[in-house]
Amino acid sequence: MSASQPLAPLSHSDAILCDFDGTITLEDTGLATMRTFAGPGWWDIELAWRRGEIGSMECLSRQFSMIDVSPEHYRSFIESQPVDPALADLVQLCERAGCRFIILTDGLDLYIQWILQKLALTSLEVWSNEGRFDGSGRIVCSFPHQHPICKVHGNCKLAHLFRTRRDSRRIIYVGDGYTDMCPAASADVVFAKDVLAEHCERAGIPAVRCECLADVVTALA
Repeated sequence: MSASQPLAPLSHSDAILCDFDGTITLEDTGLATMRTFAGPGWWDIELAWRRGEIGSMECLSRQFSMIDVSPEHYRSFIESQPVDPALADLVQLCERAGCRFIILTDGLDLYIQWILQKLALTSLEVWSNEGRFDGSGRIVCSFPHQHPICKVHGNCKLAHLFRTRRDSRRIIYVGDGYTDMCPAASADVVFAKDVLAEHCERAGIPAVRCECLADVVTALA
């Protein structure tokens, strides 16, 4: 599949599953958080996760335990993070077609909801990990959607995809990174950027390479 091949327009029986960090936000919110607030050693944890030595649950829990910031300061920081300007257009396209638009992420609901509130998009369906301040400036992570067998990711995107497929004719996946590789292999249409695009090319997974959400809107309108 290439960006030049036409895709069928969205219909009510489609579902778009869209990653958050680095896909809806222009920068990975978790990494931006670590660079700004975490103590020394957070990048070593990140590299251990990328090498497959630890799962995302351990990675996120250890990294966010290194943060020392007030909820007010952190929210102000989060609300300053840039978001892809075509997000609203993509949501409106889904609304007109009557199809589901689902944010599917291995990030934390804490910062996702703050960003969606700022954008007046709080009605969007979101499946994520959870993060809460513990009262001492630390963020505690929990993982309500972890898979009972697979311990690689805190939020099993593949399980969400299979569950969504029961009611959807076509699954359209939009993502950019490591946690998007599993669902990309099982989606009907994949829009990929950055690390995910490189992975799809190496793995022979048909994908439309994109740079931003505007490319997705153009392809599906």
